[in-house]
Amino acid sequence: MRLARFTSEARSELLAQTAYYETIRKGLGARFRTEIAEGVLICAVAGDYQMPEYWLSRVDR
Repeated sequence: MRLARFTSEARSELLAQTAYYETIRKGLGARFRTEIAEGVLICAVAGDYQMPEYWLSRVDR
């Protein structure tokens, strides 16, 4: 089983979103983290406050 790889920006967003979900309900942040895809490079973890397509500058086209 391969783990997901994150850019530094996406890792920060993942940690922030995990903490936020834990404030909503105990265990929800942990559940969120287990749902992250395996074997891919993750460039962004967008919360509700992010503008659409804010992450496009992080991706080589």
